[in-house]
Amino acid sequence: MKIAEFFEANNCYIQKTNAIVTRCPFCGDSQKPHHLVGYGQFYLYDDGFAKCYRCGKYVPNTLALQRISQKISQPIPDELQRICDIQDSAIIEKFNNQAIIYSVLESDIEENPQKIDYLKTRTYYDDIDLAFLKQWSVVLNLEPYEQQIPKYILDNRHDFIGFLTRHRFKLVLRNINKKTYRHVSLTDTFQPDYYTSNNFEDKFLESKTVVIGEGVFSILNKNLQEVFSRYALVAALSKTSFYTTIKRIFIDQCIKFRVIILKEKDVPLQDLKQLHTFVKNYITSFEVYENVLGKDTGDDRFFLQRVY
Repeated sequence: MKIAEFFEANNCYIQKTNAIVTRCPFCGDSQKPHHLVGYGQFYLYDDGFAKCYRCGKYVPNTLALQRISQKISQPIPDELQRICDIQDSAIIEKFNNQAIIYSVLESDIEENPQKIDYLKTRTYYDDIDLAFLKQWSVVLNLEPYEQQIPKYILDNRHDFIGFLTRHRFKLVLRNINKKTYRHVSLTDTFQPDYYTSNNFEDKFLESKTVVIGEGVFSILNKNLQEVFSRYALVAALSKTSFYTTIKRIFIDQCIKFRVIILKEKDVPLQDLKQLHTFVKNYITSFEVYENVLGKDTGDDRFFLQRVY
């Protein structure tokens, strides 16, 4: 099958200078299948990523083509697959986003005892092992990201722990001696991202429930993880990012889900009630919990109470 025939089977093929335009394989561009035939809002760009300007889906071209192939029951043309393979190689070489997950070693633990002690203190786990570091994308060695990290952080690298966001768009850096965070962009995309574990997909599909806290340590708390062990845990990474986090998860999964918000003491409940009205189109239910014993959900004094 030729490239044109492949996309024409998807009801739209428009060749532009830097993209191929077709119908979105995720939302269909329209809720009514007979609408917009021959017109698409899904752009497969030559940088290796595809975006729908209707539903906001943003995925690698390879994933987009696989979804189109399933939808039209046709194989991806060989020529198109070769192009995607080249794009994927370029993306990996440019961003090197996956390397840290597989390069975390026991030696990193041995060489960074202060960082491990800090993690134990903040998470309340008695032991921080290699499996924990991999599951939560914890970065002890900052050298793989020296091209993106500011020089003053590299000069003080022994003071910083990194946490990779789900899509590897950002590295969240925490100073273990000061209460400061720094978010470092690892790509040139402006797409929002969030922090979670590497088993997010399994937990989400099993429970259709996402527990969202503000910061990294809000969800790394051992006490909280035991309470919500069946659910997907996510950190929005700022007070103002709950909306974009919920929308991003909906775009990633293409299904509605239950939301549990972990409220911090300094966040007015009215703000979260307003958030509920903004995200109704993406969720099945909305609950808010607060730690009534401690300062926030990352505290060792821990008892959650539903407040909304």
